[in-house]
Amino acid sequence: MANEHFFAVLSRESKVKGHTLVISRRHFSGIADNSLLDEGTEFKAAFFNMMTEIARKLTCLTGDKHFPKVYTMSICEHWTEEELDTAGKSCHTEHLHFHLLPRPKVMRIPYPYHPESMFMLPDRELSSEELEKTRNTILAKDIHPP
Repeated sequence: MANEHFFAVLSRESKVKGHTLVISRRHFSGIADNSLLDEGTEFKAAFFNMMTEIARKLTCLTGDKHFPKVYTMSICEHWTEEELDTAGKSCHTEHLHFHLLPRPKVMRIPYPYHPESMFMLPDRELSSEELEKTRNTILAKDIHPP
């Protein structure tokens, strides 16, 4: 599946049946890449349309007719050994891509497990003050850095 801005392929390193990569045809280092701000609505719509179309197709692999789940994530760090040895140089294989992962019903873990816990520090809950400070820090950031 492809359009003018993105293409999709099944992952060679599949974590689950149907693990699909949606890859930008243009180079971006990640979802926070400043050059994405310059992209128009056609580019963003092409991305969203492709992601939702593929996700709908992947729901057939979940085995859940009532609440099929397809998760998405973007982790753009694919460093080779050579790149780790040449830190600071401009050669790297980072690129913007998204993983679509059908979540089979049999793989679901009941509450209180949260999949996002893989990104959390253990035993860490933010206080209201820390949340407010973080919120203010984020809102104060200029999204067009010099």
